[in-house]
Amino acid sequence: MIYEMKYSKEQISEQYCHIKNGEKSVLPQCDLAAIYDNTEEFRRFAIYMNGKWMRISSSVPKWYQNVLKEQI
Repeated sequence: MIYEMKYSKEQISEQYCHIKNGEKSVLPQCDLAAIYDNTEEFRRFAIYMNGKWMRISSSVPKWYQNVLKEQI
């Protein structure tokens, strides 16, 4: 069975702000983090390890581009 969830633009925007603010404090404490997107299909687009971005996809989702620019 497949479920489709509908979110308003406000709900998505609010969640994006939580992600952006949370990563600034959480990522530096992580040994390893994989960042995923499911905008079109579920896929990993970045890997963060020991304080550094180890791998970043050539197609970073639009919703994450500004976050990534601030962290690199």
